[in-house]
Amino acid sequence: IPKCGAKIADALAKHGAGRDLRQILISFAGVLRDQHLAAWRNGIRTELQTNSSGFLARCHPKLAEDIPNSFPDMCVVDLYINSLTSWSPQFLGNPPDVALWVPREPVIHEISTFCREHLGWNTPDVLNKRFFSVLWPGVAFRMISSRHVMYNRTTKTFVTPSTNERLVKIVKQSSPDKGTPTLDMMRIRISFRNF
Repeated sequence: IPKCGAKIADALAKHGAGRDLRQILISFAGVLRDQHLAAWRNGIRTELQTNSSGFLARCHPKLAEDIPNSFPDMCVVDLYINSLTSWSPQFLGNPPDVALWVPREPVIHEISTFCREHLGWNTPDVLNKRFFSVLWPGVAFRMISSRHVMYNRTTKTFVTPSTNERLVKIVKQSSPDKGTPTLDMMRIRISFRNF
């Protein structure tokens, strides 16, 4: 839909538009599907006009008017719902040999460049906020679980082939469930200044 950017699409997704569309497509066929899709489109239009969920920054009545009755394009929807992967039955090649996959640490500056160029995360504040909530937990886990990691107790530094980071804090705690055997857990905080 022209003039429907990522922020509006994200707000509509939070409202449940994608989930509802998928449910319609897997539950109905023929005339019933068309009827449910018409109701779904009207729901999208109403949300754009009223922002009843509060997820949109503002109402978008003109965008609501511009949604054609042919939306969504079923060929495009099919690409999402029935995505072709290496394991899909219709894939003509051999499935990949996962034994050949070599785990490696993410290259943060390449991820950062990709996010700036393709996701619009242009400022350091936006990058830091998104990386903190989305990327850092996985990077930390990958780093401390790497077979190449070394830990220097004196400097409290984790060292891997691509980075080194200081251990900030370790908190040991037991499982809070009283009816189950006690499980010891650790929460680890790592500095990401060198990324």
